[in-house]
Amino acid sequence: PFLGGASSLAAPWLGEEGWEAAGVVVVEGDPGAGKDDAEARLVAEAAGAHPGVVRGYVPPLRVAEIAAGDGMPAGPGPVLAAVRDNCQGLGPDYLRSAAFRQGLAVYAGWGLPLELCLHRSQIAALADALQLLDEPLTVILDHAGKPPLAAAPNESAGDAPAWERDLRRLAGDPRVQVKLSGLFAEAPQGGTLAERRRLARPFLERTVEAFGPDRSIFGLDCPVSVRSADEARAWIEDVLAVTGPDAGVFAENAE
Repeated sequence: PFLGGASSLAAPWLGEEGWEAAGVVVVEGDPGAGKDDAEARLVAEAAGAHPGVVRGYVPPLRVAEIAAGDGMPAGPGPVLAAVRDNCQGLGPDYLRSAAFRQGLAVYAGWGLPLELCLHRSQIAALADALQLLDEPLTVILDHAGKPPLAAAPNESAGDAPAWERDLRRLAGDPRVQVKLSGLFAEAPQGGTLAERRRLARPFLERTVEAFGPDRSIFGLDCPVSVRSADEARAWIEDVLAVTGPDAGVFAENAE
């Protein structure tokens, strides 16, 4: 399969479990301030060592810092597939800011998909921002908007209905697609794989129901959510069970 959004080259077990990947898209791993270029070089080295395997790279970029007149970022490595704004810690006000909305309009002119890693509390603000954007733009919501598999101490049981309400509203915009990834990481730490699968399944089902398989892209989120062959196999099996094997989720949608 084409493992869209999966840093699978970090998983040496990938080719040892009877699986075969025709290609991968490597997504930035939040390397830290000043380390973006080093990450891009690592991706370039991996692409050179595995010809044809790395189909694209999604580097980090803060949308609110894009200024009018800025050009598309360039750097070492394989094809620039998209950029990713990992803004999950910045709150809804980031997406409501004039800087974000201005940057979004400039970015739309670059003709690349935009991946956004959001916390569920930011989904409604993204829907608001897109409602004000007339330009065509493909937006990819990462990790299904981080549904509340486990409620944090400051959260209530009402977070799950709120997540689903906001997700369905966002899915009403045909420019938005969703990554089926990252759900295991939202489960309570220390739980078994069986427990993570049990908690993730209903949220996976609701996400696919909201967007449809044709606007869903598979991702491993390795090595954050998936750290072993057993965990990877479990996530692949669970996505297959919800979407079916011929939905394009593992290849065509990402391509």
